[in-house]
Formats: sequence, C-alpha cells, structure tokens
Amino acid sequence: MLGCGLCLSLASGCGHSQADEANRSVTTSQKSGEVVARGVSVQAVTPKRRDLVAKFEQPGVVEASAQADLYSHVSGYVKAIHVDIGDFVKKGAVLLEVDVPELEQELAFKEALVGQAQAELSQAQAGVVAAQGALDTHPSQVQLADAEVRKALSDREFRKKEFERYAGLAADNTATRQQADEKQSQYQAARSAHDSSVAKQQAVRMELTVLKARLTGAEADVKTKQAKISVATADREKTRVLFDYAKLKAPFDGTVTHRTVDEGEYVHSPNSDKATPPFTLAKTQWVTLVMRVPEKEVPSVQIGNRVTVEFDALRGQPVTGQVSRVARSVEAKSRTMRVEIDVENPDQKLYPGMFGSVTLVLSNVKQALTVPASALYGTVDGLFVVCVKDNVARRTKVQTGYDDGRIVQIVSGLSGNEEVVVSNKGELSDGQRVAATRVD
Repeated sequence: MLGCGLCLSLASGCGHSQADEANRSVTTSQKSGEVVARGVSVQAVTPKRRDLVAKFEQPGVVEASAQADLYSHVSGYVKAIHVDIGDFVKKGAVLLEVDVPELEQELAFKEALVGQAQAELSQAQAGVVAAQGALDTHPSQVQLADAEVRKALSDREFRKKEFERYAGLAADNTATRQQADEKQSQYQAARSAHDSSVAKQQAVRMELTVLKARLTGAEADVKTKQAKISVATADREKTRVLFDYAKLKAPFDGTVTHRTVDEGEYVHSPNSDKATPPFTLAKTQWVTLVMRVPEKEVPSVQIGNRVTVEFDALRGQPVTGQVSRVARSVEAKSRTMRVEIDVENPDQKLYPGMFGSVTLVLSNVKQALTVPASALYGTVDGLFVVCVKDNVARRTKVQTGYDDGRIVQIVSGLSGNEEVVVSNKGELSDGQRVAATRVD
C-alpha cells in the first residue's frame, strides 16, 4: 500500500509538471507574437549639428632651440674656468681659458716684426718726401743754369767783338800787339766760360731724369714696405687668432647644461681622439616642443596649427604655441612624423627634457552633422548605421570625419532627419521591425 501511494504521488507530480510546461509554452508563443507584431525594442537618436574642434592629443618633449657641444680649439692645461652648470651666458662670453705660453711668446715676436715693418715704411716714406722735394726745387736750378748760359754767351760775344776790333787796330798800328793779345785772351776765357755754363745747363737738365727715377724708386720702396707690413700683420693676426683660441667663447646666448673639466686639467683640441667637450651650451630663450604624430593624423597637420601644452611641473599653467615645422616624412619603424612647435621661454621655466601633454588643433568644423559613436558599426564593406523608418530597420552606409571616441562626424550618408539606432544593432537585420525609443 505504501508503494502504491508513492506511485500515485509521483504520477500526480508528473502531471502537474507537464501542465506547467504547457502553460509556459503558450505564454512564450504569445510574447513572441507580440514582439513580431510590435518589433524589437531599440533606442534611437536624431543626428545633431554642432561646431566641432578637431583635436589630437599626444605627449611631447622639450628640446633646446639650439644646442652645441663646445670644444677647446687648442690643447693645453686649463688656466681658468669662468662659468658653471646652470649659468646663463651671452654670446662671446669667455667660458674657459687654456694656458699656452708658447703662443704668447710667438705673438709677442710677431708684434715686434710688425713694428719693424712699420718703422721701415716710415723711413721709405721719408725718402719719398726728400725725392719729391729735390724734384720740386729742380726747376729753379734749371732756370739759374739757363741764366748763366745767357750771361756767358753775352760776355763771349762782347769779348769776341772787342778782340776783333783790337786785332784790326793792331794791324793798323793804332793799338799795340800786347793789347790785341790781351783782348784775345779775354775772348778765349769768355768762350771757355760759355762752354762751361752750357755743360752745366745740360747736366742740370739731365739731373731731372735722375730725380724722377729716384722718386719712382722711393715710391716703389714705400709699396714694398707696405706689402711687408701687410704680410707681417696677417702673420701676427693668424697667431693672435690661435692665441684667442685659448679662450673658449660662447657661440650664442644660452645656458650651460653640462661641464666636464676642472681648473688645471688637460684638454685636447678637436683634432685629438681624446677630445671631449668641456661644456654643452643650450639656447633656451626659445625651446622646441617635439611630438610624434601617427601616420593617420599626418595629412591634417599643417604649419600654423594651434597648440596647447600642459606640463605637470607648471601646475596647470598651459603653454600655447603653433606648429613651426613638420618633417614631411614618416619614420618607417614608428610610423610617425616629427612635428616641432617653437615656444617662447622668457622666464626659463621650460627645461630641455621635460614632458608635456600636447593638444593639437587640427581643424574647426562649423555645424557638423554628428551621431554618437555607439551608432556606428563596421563590416568589410565599410561603416554603417541603422536608421528607423516606419518602424523598420534600414542599414545605411556612411562616411565619417572627425571622431573623438564619443562623437562622430557624418560626412555623407545621412541628411540629419533620420532616427539612428544606438542600441542592439547586432541583433537587427535589414528590414526587421523595431520599436524605437527616443533617447535624445
């Protein structure tokens, strides 16, 4: 009896389970029918027009606008160091001095040679002055010689006539022979005096050529001495340059960022294999912010794009600038392009090596048509959205523009009046009935 009771009880239980299952099947069928009739429940939005600022964020690192490793031009022991790490120096400031006594002595010797050449030039110039003075006074000597010739000629003619007259008188016995001989002697003396004055005149005229030649020689000597001074001066300046190389000077205004030597240490010139730069100088009044732009963003980056940079070290004080240079070349390994932004740094707050978060404004789009990023899905055929029209889902292909991960610009495919599904897109097929709920 116990066993029958148990069987009955089990049978009653089984009958109750089958009835419940039948009821559930009827309920499910009813719900499915309702879904088919009403459509799948989805959320939808209407595309919105809004002003978009296309931005790109990327880390950037600060570099000096110019940086140079400075080497001593000559080898030797360091005599004096005038700057240290962190010092700001002006262009031409002496950073370091090398002890070069042999160059100092050579420079003194070359200075003496220049002085000697200048003294020789002064002597040669005095010779020109003397030659010119002699030449200038020569015309008066020519005039004097000409006057003496004229006087001698006049006296000769007078003595000739007098001799001829007394010779005639002596022939007529009017005058004595002694008187005639005396007049003859006076005539001969006058002839000799005349010949002598003519010879002197010729010598004076010939002396003009000699004086001109002497002046020409003196002037040539001056030019020779001037050339000698030029050679001596150039040689001295060459040595002076080498001597000045013993002073390492700043090539531009900047900050000393590295120092490797101490006073008394031996430094090598760049020609030596052991040469190391005693200093590194960085120009930091302007700094260059370098960022690496991924390949897909490269076409949008242009010189002049606005940039905002935030540095943790500046505690929220943004720095602004604009793109100054683009490499116009994508590196093969990183698939990025180097972009440089020049930033003014008058307070020297930005140090080379600092990292900052760079926001690069690529473009401004007025009244762009946008949808939430959740409205898009992609296939091998492209990007699509699902539009609801008359409670029916329609797959629509679109082209997109700016995408910040939340909002996507629709370039083509939508007019702006559609209802676009933002939920359950994977469960829908083209032409399926849906029940859309607006979530704008």
